[in-house]
Amino acid sequence: MSQDSTSPRAISQEWPAAWRGWLLPDGPPRRSRHALSWRARRLDDAGSVLVKRLHRPDSFDPVAKRVLALHHPGITRVLAAAPLGWLVVEAVPVDRPAATPVGAAALPAILAAAAALHRAGLVHRNIHPGNILLRHDGLRPEPVLCEPMSGAAAAPYAAPETLRGGSPTPSADVWALGVLAYRLLTGHAPFAGTASALADQVLTDRAPQPSFLVPDMPRPLEAWLLRALEPDPRDRFADAREMEAAHRGAQHDARPSLARAA
Repeated sequence: MSQDSTSPRAISQEWPAAWRGWLLPDGPPRRSRHALSWRARRLDDAGSVLVKRLHRPDSFDPVAKRVLALHHPGITRVLAAAPLGWLVVEAVPVDRPAATPVGAAALPAILAAAAALHRAGLVHRNIHPGNILLRHDGLRPEPVLCEPMSGAAAAPYAAPETLRGGSPTPSADVWALGVLAYRLLTGHAPFAGTASALADQVLTDRAPQPSFLVPDMPRPLEAWLLRALEPDPRDRFADAREMEAAHRGAQHDARPSLARAA
């Protein structure tokens, strides 16, 4: 009798052979812009994971060993990897942050996670709200940055130089973090419109002054935010480590103006 092609055992035959003895599919695959993913159960009763097959593995496979060695509480952990863009990732019970006080409060942890990624010599390539998760397994939600991906982000999270065909760099991640931070701190995206309009704006326009939207935003914080969104990557923070340190400085410098406002 032939095996049902939709059964878990049949589905797992598509996976790397070494994984079939410890993982069992738990539902149909889900397709995104960058990967095909399955929720799976670990047969050793160690919980659920996600099995992913990247659509464009060329940029992931060369750095797979460094991704496997990356252990940071603010980044989803990659548990296994195989050639051609296959990976097993921890499954996180999550919500996604929005431009709310909870989302804005998550910014320091998001920056710390990105800084750890750059410290390991990795570029995320695809930082955007859908890849920033909130873990709900403690007293309060904790932000988690999804593992580095192949491919590249779409506008407005794609930096101008990547839209022009340049390779993703830590500075391009800084741009994406700047767009995310702008949204969290002001409640609005710095650019809006259709996909083509967004790309045109990223290439030709500057982000509006955040203080137009939030008049009481401290000037040091506004300057920090606008530096992350400089069109020329040479004028941005070099990487998330520098951006994180500058954010701490901006918060410190902002305290006197916040105290006067109070």
